[in-house]
Amino acid sequence: MMKYTLILTLLTLLISCGTSPKETTDDPLLKEAAGYHMEAIEVEKEFKLLSKTLANQAAGIQVQGRALTDEEIKWLDSYQGLIRGYELWSENHIEVPGYEHAHDHSHDGHDHHHHHHGTDVQLTPQDMMETQKAFLDNINDLKTKAQQLLNPKSK
Repeated sequence: MMKYTLILTLLTLLISCGTSPKETTDDPLLKEAAGYHMEAIEVEKEFKLLSKTLANQAAGIQVQGRALTDEEIKWLDSYQGLIRGYELWSENHIEVPGYEHAHDHSHDGHDHHHHHHGTDVQLTPQDMMETQKAFLDNINDLKTKAQQLLNPKSK
């Protein structure tokens, strides 16, 4: 969990300190960044499906009307940490300038927090590409952790 917080804090700081002018969508690094962003959105959709199943599982554990086992408490703590990690990811994920809302705007799997998706973010194309790659890596990691919570024997 600390890993996500540190990465997203550094990315937020990098974003807030950016001073380069906006680039055009012709830049190959911005195209690559947009590709990472689109891939992250697809992984997010998969994560959200997994998290719905996990939420049902968590609800089932919590309504049993008995004291929870140590294993159940550990599982619930892991689940809650996973959800906090996703919320942090979602709150800080930005769009690539010039590619805003180029993806499906149906809201099926991706929350559009417009205040976080603003195009006023000024990063170099290289920084934007690295930022989007980091967001993709983070959501992939969250998805893997969700899968492990669903199937603890497959670690």
